[in-house]
Amino acid sequence: MTWAERKLDELGYVSRGRSRHRPHDDESLYGGNYPFIQTGDVKHSHFYIRSYTQTYNEKGLSQSRLWSAGTLCITIAANIADTAILSFNACFPYSIIGFIANPHICDVRYIKYFFDTVQARYKQIAQGAAQDNLSLQKLLTFSILTPPLTTQQRIADILSTYDNLIDNNNRRIALLQESIHQLYKEWFVRLHFPGYESVKVVDGIPEGWNRIDFSEALILQRGFDLPSKDRKSGDIPVYASTGINGFHDTPKVKAPGIVTGRSGTVGTVMYIHKDFWPLNTTL
Repeated sequence: MTWAERKLDELGYVSRGRSRHRPHDDESLYGGNYPFIQTGDVKHSHFYIRSYTQTYNEKGLSQSRLWSAGTLCITIAANIADTAILSFNACFPYSIIGFIANPHICDVRYIKYFFDTVQARYKQIAQGAAQDNLSLQKLLTFSILTPPLTTQQRIADILSTYDNLIDNNNRRIALLQESIHQLYKEWFVRLHFPGYESVKVVDGIPEGWNRIDFSEALILQRGFDLPSKDRKSGDIPVYASTGINGFHDTPKVKAPGIVTGRSGTVGTVMYIHKDFWPLNTTL
């Protein structure tokens, strides 16, 4: 049995995503039928990408590219070397690299597991003075230890058994979360809380309830700048809008606290129960 060191482009087709239109956030590109995958969608997918937060319309598609289901998505900006496999056809921007495995020599699941194993190494290479970035050229300098296809498939079959269980549980959790959201709406938006039939509604709110300004309920504060070069090894998580972005030795915010994404994954809310450092893209 021969194992060989191969570059990613020797195992299939590799290219960056495409988003030629400027500005990228032009509203005329969005709101259609074509899933548009962003780095945050890849990060928050366990193994397969099954959901998305944005779509392209025909105009958006015309300046991008539709990748087929089975494509491995690799993030190279914002969050480095996160990977997930498309479970449907989709577009994605320059900040994501697409890999389509040659089915005669490569199992895309094996490549996904390889990236999971060496992600920390890629993150180290991508560190910069400003925003971390991993170029396609850098990515293609790395070698992948590649066994024969049948061995790749056996390895992937064994490991994916566990990932399938995790994936199924994640979907169950998502259903439970949706149930929670619907229950909240039923009680506090539609005002059908237990016993609502006997409560008088005055000016749109139940009698005895009050409206207050958001700022009266909590303290709002922007995050803080902490470039990668200034971080010191420690156990305090550094949160960006896409999740944990490293660790530091001293906290900036005492827990508990809430982090709200301002870029990458706009509107995402995380409740943090330990001390943490929020970057300036968070609230």
